[in-house]
Amino acid sequence: MLLDNYKKESPIIGVAGMGGGINSYIFLSSGDDSPYVISRSLRFNPGDSAHLSRTPSSAGNRRTWTWSAWVKRSGLGYFQYLFDCDSGSSPEETPIRFWSDDRLNISAYTTSSQYNLTTTAKFRDTSAWYHIVVAFDTTNTTPDDRIKLYVNGVQITQFDVRANPSENTDYYINSAIEHNIGRAGSGNFRYLGGYLADVNFIDGQALAPTSFGKTDSAGIWQPKKYSGTHGQNGFHLDFKDNSGTTATTLGKDNSGNSNNWTPNYISVSAGSGNDSLLDTPSQIEEQTDSGAGGTVKGNYATFNSLYGSGTKSNGSLVTTTGGYVPDISSIAPSSGKWYAEITWVSGSYARIGVQDISEYVTDFGENIYGWRYESNTGNLHNGSVLSSGSSYGTGTTVGIAMDLDAGKLWVSKNNVWQNSGNPSTGANPSASNLPVGHPIAFACASGSGSSVFSVNFGQRAFAYNAPTNFKSLNSANLSPTGPAAEPNKYFDTRSSLLAGGSNDRWTISDLNFSTDLSVSKSTSNDEYWVWTDSVRGFDKVLKSDETDQEGSGTAITNVSATGFSATNNWFTTGRTYATFNWDAGTSSNTTVAVAGKNTSEYNESTDWTSGANNANMQNAWSASFDGNTSNFALPNTGYSASLTFSSAISYTTLELVVTRDSSAPDLLMNGSALNVPSTNTSSNGGEYKIEYFNFTNGTLTSIGHQTRNIAGQGGSGFYQIIVDGKILVNSGVTPPNAPTIASTLRANPEAGFSIVTYSGGGSGSANSDSGQSFAHGLNSRPDLVIVKKRTGANGWPVYHSSTPIGALSLNGITALDTSSWLFAKKSPSNNVVFLGNNPEINATGDDYVAYCFSQILGYSSMGKYTGTGNDDGRFIYTGFRPRLIFTKAYSSNSNNNNGWCIHDASIDPNNESSSKLAFENDDPILNNSHTGIDILSNGFKLKADTNGQSNYSGWDYVYYAVAENPFKSARAR
Repeated sequence: MLLDNYKKESPIIGVAGMGGGINSYIFLSSGDDSPYVISRSLRFNPGDSAHLSRTPSSAGNRRTWTWSAWVKRSGLGYFQYLFDCDSGSSPEETPIRFWSDDRLNISAYTTSSQYNLTTTAKFRDTSAWYHIVVAFDTTNTTPDDRIKLYVNGVQITQFDVRANPSENTDYYINSAIEHNIGRAGSGNFRYLGGYLADVNFIDGQALAPTSFGKTDSAGIWQPKKYSGTHGQNGFHLDFKDNSGTTATTLGKDNSGNSNNWTPNYISVSAGSGNDSLLDTPSQIEEQTDSGAGGTVKGNYATFNSLYGSGTKSNGSLVTTTGGYVPDISSIAPSSGKWYAEITWVSGSYARIGVQDISEYVTDFGENIYGWRYESNTGNLHNGSVLSSGSSYGTGTTVGIAMDLDAGKLWVSKNNVWQNSGNPSTGANPSASNLPVGHPIAFACASGSGSSVFSVNFGQRAFAYNAPTNFKSLNSANLSPTGPAAEPNKYFDTRSSLLAGGSNDRWTISDLNFSTDLSVSKSTSNDEYWVWTDSVRGFDKVLKSDETDQEGSGTAITNVSATGFSATNNWFTTGRTYATFNWDAGTSSNTTVAVAGKNTSEYNESTDWTSGANNANMQNAWSASFDGNTSNFALPNTGYSASLTFSSAISYTTLELVVTRDSSAPDLLMNGSALNVPSTNTSSNGGEYKIEYFNFTNGTLTSIGHQTRNIAGQGGSGFYQIIVDGKILVNSGVTPPNAPTIASTLRANPEAGFSIVTYSGGGSGSANSDSGQSFAHGLNSRPDLVIVKKRTGANGWPVYHSSTPIGALSLNGITALDTSSWLFAKKSPSNNVVFLGNNPEINATGDDYVAYCFSQILGYSSMGKYTGTGNDDGRFIYTGFRPRLIFTKAYSSNSNNNNGWCIHDASIDPNNESSSKLAFENDDPILNNSHTGIDILSNGFKLKADTNGQSNYSGWDYVYYAVAENPFKSARAR
């Protein structure tokens, strides 16, 4: 059985790469996607002073060379040296390094000449791998070509500082003095915190990244075996031989030159101190996970350096924490069977378990989003005690096995499964209420005093074998499908589109789908937004920065499976544009008649409340089985209530639509408390807040209420019970038609997107429920709905599932209107969107269009967060590398003074992404350091913000994000 308080509050450029400014994209057409296997990486821990060193016996070519390495970062915000040559006399050095603000810097400080290149881009992604290539050639007559920097196959051309080396000048790298990898030689400091793999140095050649990598058929930058010569002082470090830590084992040069490197303060001893790991950038399919750990090669989870109370070390596999906010794994799967081990190294108190990271928490395990195994009590706590086990002390290795398809969790103490559990057979879990389809991370916290924890996700051998069919947590074991596997077949963006002078102003010819919704904006000039779609026709346009009715004139033409052309009706010669495009799936429109979804909306096969005891009930049980969400069954004050079904109800999926006021009793399912969050209706506009609890593959025998103790604010109940997608309605009861308004739509349920046109049927008066609805075609509840009247001048109402009941405005800067009845103060159902009486959304005689989006795990993400106002803003886990993100402040304290903030990775491929657009105005790109975010391989992180665009302290925001790459294949950004 699976319990899921499913509020959907979580989770969300052309190549998988990283550039700066105008980028040079390198694509290969070798047709060979066979992987080059990088077997191991080497971890560098600053606390150990870990580094490699070598002094060449004689100088090589000091004017021309290439350095290439795969890099996975763990520490941020301090100087870290990747490669350095130092004469020993300050300031005589030549480093490749990360600056203290995480920019890349390549520089030389000598008595005779200097050069200094510092990127604009900041490299703050700690969950995936970068490929960094530096090609150095002072013989080049073009100054800007004497140093070329590439990240993930993309040349970086934008630098905050650029002072080029002098022509034909010898610098220190490749001289006969000590070279270091992972530290600054002079002063023995500025140690690297992270991992290196497949390090190559080419003496005498300045090479392109294509010598070391290639773009595969999916557009992902992949490792490639270097096949050329290395030159006199060249070397190749693959770190394969971990039989020892000598220059002829771990530091062995495999180029054939025997230019070996000496490992310093690096260990290959078994256990947490082992620095030779299987965490690599190789993406190899169909590996066998034996469960022993240390068997699968891929990008492994670590503690997330961007989240939690703790200070991370040892490649982010150790955290030192004295806080209550959990430290979590950098990968949070939503399906499958997973195993990890967390060892409590030291401290006075430990909480170890898993966290649903769709909700940010400040006290791990104190609510329904965290499951913690407590050291002092042995209890498994999830807002309340779920099960009991043995207490444990420092030195204990806690095994955690989670089956996210069955919603079960087991914990072990030194290989003894608590609660007599057996994960291999599925028996006796410590918890059986993990939510379906939510991102669940392994987690730990201290809660009291400072504690140290060490984690193993399988990048080395486990202390104890994983249970049968439970896997180590790495990218190779992830299995995205459909839109999550290939997001650019369902959505994509393009930018820097220059409008020419012909009728076809600009043309796109490299999409992987036929666009159905195209949203475009000039990024160079003040100009209106252009919204056009296949259901209304591409000769119809709406503008989100205006309230105007629909305009006529073809916007895009020659729409095909690979792109389209923009016309001179709406786009201006000499201006540049960006365009966002969605695929609505079907090749033709569908008409849905009134009541056309009744049979898929309702199950009226029986009287579900037959035999119910309605004594001492304020509202009878039938109130929960009428198909409405206007009322619910409720006992009188002083009484509990229970409904036992005459026949047990077997289900594949079960959704309970419930509510609970601040002083109301909890609700029961099969005799067990649901732990429904309570909401004070007096502070929520007098409205009950609807919560959704989801289960899979079980049997429903009864529902009920605990004792209701007071009348005021004592209401709680079941609005609806939805079994296998259908609302249970008593036979003989006439539920509302689904829908009540006929519509024309084009829908892509697989990708969670539809376009709907309908004619209003409401009275037009504001602030009342019309009792009307239209079909959305998604077969699941939309999380985002955008509506615009076509036949008159009105605004753009927006529904978002993560806000309280109310409406936002796409064309305005106002906060959430909680008094609005635009969406009838109801959440959409699996089949229809509800409408109020309001001319903006539902007036008789007017025509409307609606764009509906539902969250698809691994492809799109919609949720909410609270701003912090500082550079350490919330990290939002999406489970993918986002292509497009937009945010909006909705809380009342935002003072009705905050618009939409749009980040398109094709416009701004660098971190920090600070180029923004806004739906509500016609401004071109606004580059503002106070609106920045970091777009990452597994989500995004909010940065410092003083003007409220995305991260003002204390303001609540909603967001929408859609994928560029699945995390399985994403490179660090």
